[in-house]
Amino acid sequence: MTIVQGPLSGEAVAIIDTDGACPGKTAAVPPSHGGSQLFIYHPKAVDDFRLKVLTPFFVSQATKQGKTIEGPAFYNALKSLQAKQLAAVLELLPPANALPVWAVTIKTQAGDPALTAPVNTRAKPQNLANPAYAPKSGNPPPPKASGDAAAAAPKPAHLST
Repeated sequence: MTIVQGPLSGEAVAIIDTDGACPGKTAAVPPSHGGSQLFIYHPKAVDDFRLKVLTPFFVSQATKQGKTIEGPAFYNALKSLQAKQLAAVLELLPPANALPVWAVTIKTQAGDPALTAPVNTRAKPQNLANPAYAPKSGNPPPPKASGDAAAAAPKPAHLST
């Protein structure tokens, strides 16, 4: 979990899903990069954490205090409560309640290389999830993200070397 310091200034809500050759693994998606922020919700990652960390922790704590919590019942109650909390956030919490919500699926195949850093996001990519923001025909395509787009951009005279 990443706690972003400062005001909530996300530009969209992204609901991340994973599909493919990496069952039990979840993609790490940074909520802030290059000056932009997204509100990230990753249901599979949250559910995995809820099932493998939270439920055993609370069952263990109850046992230490001489009480009993049934793991499956606690897990299902927690899942239901967190679904209500997410719905309330998306409906009531500014600015999340006024932002576009994008469903993003990350598909993997056996042999895919692991990404260890975020993809260069300085150049504005096409937004295929929201056609209203897609480039109009006749407009040049966005720059390709090969290397660092900022390094290739011309520098103001006072910064040239």
